[in-house]
Amino acid sequence: MNNVIAFNTTHIHANVRTSFNPFEKLPEIHDTAYVHPLAAVIGNIHLGKRVMVAPAASVRGDEGQPIWVDDDVNIQDCVVLHALETHINGVLIREAVVEVDGEFYGVYISPRVSLAHQCQVHGPAYIGSDTFVGMQSLVFRATVGNNCVIEPRSE
Repeated sequence: MNNVIAFNTTHIHANVRTSFNPFEKLPEIHDTAYVHPLAAVIGNIHLGKRVMVAPAASVRGDEGQPIWVDDDVNIQDCVVLHALETHINGVLIREAVVEVDGEFYGVYISPRVSLAHQCQVHGPAYIGSDTFVGMQSLVFRATVGNNCVIEPRSE
């Protein structure tokens, strides 16, 4: 008996066109990344190599974008990645983004980050490499360095 269940990809799609984001953009997902069928990945998103997006996670690059998730990142159940509006009428809102290597992002997640259950990373935000963000924590308008631990329920 075949135990393979085919899922559609309606949980991965372009953002809707809005006054603050008139362009549709599909997520860029590396072929080694895994997005659970009960997660949502929408809009201007980059998911790197070996990224895991667990059930009920929401990675939404529509209002604030782009959202960059680098290699070997673990996005656990019910995590939310989102950002404030990064553009108005096509003009960059500088205070609503983080700059990495001359590029601007609503949210930037560096390699080997673990985002634990129900945490929120709401841009503008940057999280450095080898960092752990604990359960139900909120990272908002923040820069978190490399090799950090954010305890559960921190703000």
